[in-house]
Amino acid sequence: MLFVILDAFRSANPVLLNSASFLIGLLCGYWTTLYLDRRKEFNAVVGPIRDRLLAMREDIWPAMRPVSASELDQLEPRLFALQRWRLRAALAAYQQDYESQQYRDSHGQQLVRDPAAFAPHIERLLAILKRR
Repeated sequence: MLFVILDAFRSANPVLLNSASFLIGLLCGYWTTLYLDRRKEFNAVVGPIRDRLLAMREDIWPAMRPVSASELDQLEPRLFALQRWRLRAALAAYQQDYESQQYRDSHGQQLVRDPAAFAPHIERLLAILKRR
């Protein structure tokens, strides 16, 4: 089978081979450029969110404002399907834990009971949102 394919390439018209090679190179270059543009857009959007998560990881405080779904909605079009699924699952666990830990103090300020409980969620989100 391999010899038949090699014989076909040897006997093929050189112009046809050159044209096929050019088209394959053109498609590969196009896909590479699309991927690089997608990475640049992702890094531009994820920068502020990642900076905030890093600050939260360093200093978790009771009156922290959680990362919202609307902030991460900008990322979804720039992620592949599996990455999108992982991001949604991590965000759902983070928000569920945040809502269960929330309370209001005597002054009406909304606080979190155990801020350190969010460290694993923050680490998981940071792992998903690392720069590419």
